[in-house]
Amino acid sequence: DKHRVEFVLSSLEKVFPDFYAGVDFEQVAQIVAAQVRLKPFDKLVPLSLVPDGWFVALLHLSAVASTDAGGVISIDEPENALHPFAIRQLVDAFREWSELHGVTVLLATHSPVLLDTFKEQSNRIFVMEPGQETLPVALDKLKTPNWLAHFALGDLYAHGEYGSPPEAGTPSGGHAT
Repeated sequence: DKHRVEFVLSSLEKVFPDFYAGVDFEQVAQIVAAQVRLKPFDKLVPLSLVPDGWFVALLHLSAVASTDAGGVISIDEPENALHPFAIRQLVDAFREWSELHGVTVLLATHSPVLLDTFKEQSNRIFVMEPGQETLPVALDKLKTPNWLAHFALGDLYAHGEYGSPPEAGTPSGGHAT
């Protein structure tokens, strides 16, 4: 499983390039303790002082890396507690693992930033859109790929062009997945 650990730790460095510099483990009897090296302070700090976003990324990366070849993993709102840069890097890491190991990573989100990472792959976005015969429906079936190519997918979502709850008197609605 060394390759899984290396993937998680190297991905954390990409997700937090100005912050995270590694993890040190110390074993005393049957207890293993970890400390995180933080770049701004150039010292090890206990896990209790590490920001929540770092743990969010650690957990998601660990879950993806734990998925066996050909497997499927689903993560709900992976963007929680993360900076937009970190979200983009996290999705890149998911793609890397997915391509190398044939893992399918399903992400459920309300994040325009995360949706924007699929600009070139709008066919991989599925939406719970009321009024559709089959749900979820592929975004490129709701809107033409040529039309979608002119916009940031996150902006379209944020402005209610797809996947948003219906406003009074409008027929659209749903949630992006």
